[in-house]
Amino acid sequence: MISYLSGKVVVLGEDFIFLQTSGGVGYSVFCTSAFLAKTSINDTKELFIETIVREDAITLFGFESFKELTWFKSFLKVAGIGAKTGLSILSSFKINDIIFAIENEQKNFFTSVS
Repeated sequence: MISYLSGKVVVLGEDFIFLQTSGGVGYSVFCTSAFLAKTSINDTKELFIETIVREDAITLFGFESFKELTWFKSFLKVAGIGAKTGLSILSSFKINDIIFAIENEQKNFFTSVS
């Protein structure tokens, strides 16, 4: 299972990057909008990775911090929240705001996420 990648950004997509590692292998990695907004082609990046294996695909989701990765994994444990929704939550809110909303049982906090 892939859990960490480091390399050069060779493609910058709407919700993903292609990250070329030092061995020349390129990986397609879905990332948060905040990460993508501050990323450019040829940047060197390090990402914590969640690898999701499905019957028809192996998909990588990348995060700048282990804390973000941990929250993403927590979201996947909630019924009805898939990987794309979990990524959307982390793209929409700061982690401290998420923690505050959960601790204070603000049920409507997440309703703006598609």
